[in-house]
Amino acid sequence: MKKICILIPYFGKFPKWFDLYLYSCSHVKSIDFYYFTDCTIPQKVYSNTKFVKTSFHKYCDLVSKKLNIKFTPKNPYMLVNVKPFLGTIHDDIANKYDFWGYSDIDLIYGDMSYLLNDSNLNKYDLITTHSERVAGHFTIIKVGSQYDKIAFKIKDWKRKIISDRSWLDEVDFSLVVYPQFVMLGRLWRHVFSKFMKKDMMYYFYQKAHSLIRSKAMFIESYTSPIPNDKDVWIFNLRTNNIIAPRRFYKKKLLGKKPLPYLHFLFFKKTPYLHTDNYWRNGFYQIPKNYNFDKGGKVIITRSYIMVEKD
Repeated sequence: MKKICILIPYFGKFPKWFDLYLYSCSHVKSIDFYYFTDCTIPQKVYSNTKFVKTSFHKYCDLVSKKLNIKFTPKNPYMLVNVKPFLGTIHDDIANKYDFWGYSDIDLIYGDMSYLLNDSNLNKYDLITTHSERVAGHFTIIKVGSQYDKIAFKIKDWKRKIISDRSWLDEVDFSLVVYPQFVMLGRLWRHVFSKFMKKDMMYYFYQKAHSLIRSKAMFIESYTSPIPNDKDVWIFNLRTNNIIAPRRFYKKKLLGKKPLPYLHFLFFKKTPYLHTDNYWRNGFYQIPKNYNFDKGGKVIITRSYIMVEKD
């Protein structure tokens, strides 16, 4: 298996589920995760979870130096704009691996084998988990490939990377990686959406990708669901698999594919979804420094995260 590094700058305070997240990372053997952070290092770390202590100010200085810009954002969230450039910013690390990539920490990893296998890693130079864009929550890029430095082809990238908008990592980057998205977007909006249901959009894009030769793999993995009151996700601590609610199998969205990870975007309060149904104080009910090696199942709903023992 080729080796992959995931590069994650994160400043402030790690989320309540970070111990669970790290445990899920520890079973993705093909990936080394690097965190550049001023947060308190957790008591329990793993051989593939590596922490580099730095301040937000020093990290911005590094970005400025590596990209030859003046990068001085007030909010650490705006680091999302540098995601497509992380392979350059951390070339001293990335060049030791076959692939470099970026991801988020508001998720837990399950069975990644459907994505990260010898066949895909030999065939594709970029792998991501959405079909209609490059996913900001998980994308890997082959070192030295056509996509390695392609972010520098984004129009006005120097202006956009220091702006307050946060679309560069998905929208702008997607269009230079795969210019066909412009045509496919128009076809969907003006033709196919007129007679196909909304959730068929992903099928439309997947079908189109199979007809267009590319070294980029866009595969809709249904990792970022909008949960309803009845939905329950189960993370099996013995097998490290994530079982999605029945509706994802009933509608044949996942089919026989494993869920590579569960992204918590719409479980939290987020500007991307206007709703009062999101996690409140006390939702994380797993004791501090819990030993996940004991096994059991982690139950995840729109109301809580808790462990159910074997």
